[in-house]
Amino acid sequence: MDNEISVNDIIFNWLIFWALILIGSALLACAVLIPLVYENDKLIFEYNLVAKQLARLKEANKVLVWQTSAIGKDPGFTEDIARKELNLRKPGVETITVRPAPIKKPHKNNQISSNLFILHNADKWYIKPFLQLQTRLWIFAIAIGLILTGIITAK
Repeated sequence: MDNEISVNDIIFNWLIFWALILIGSALLACAVLIPLVYENDKLIFEYNLVAKQLARLKEANKVLVWQTSAIGKDPGFTEDIARKELNLRKPGVETITVRPAPIKKPHKNNQISSNLFILHNADKWYIKPFLQLQTRLWIFAIAIGLILTGIITAK
């Protein structure tokens, strides 16, 4: 009666099958999805930078539009520009220039938002292999091998 299969063998084969299938599927999903999420995070980061730059340029444009309209309409504004930028003055007027103390500019740090996990952690050991093409090919091979092994052992 060597052909009898015990309940323990059935449970063990079932556990091995599902462990191999799940591990292989997880590796396969990571090898496919992590590079896609990484590229998406980079695009979101670049989009946010461009959006901030666009907002700054729109504000600068508003100021410039206001200044160009004020130059033609307000002679006092034109006089202020001549006095401040060109160092011109009316005859007999003394000017004293007071230079303000230099203002320390806050350190501009292009912080990555917390929702860009893959981009922020791209150099970590658990993400880096999925971003390198050669390693990713090996991960594909291992994942497919694990899935096929699980299928073969189930029969």
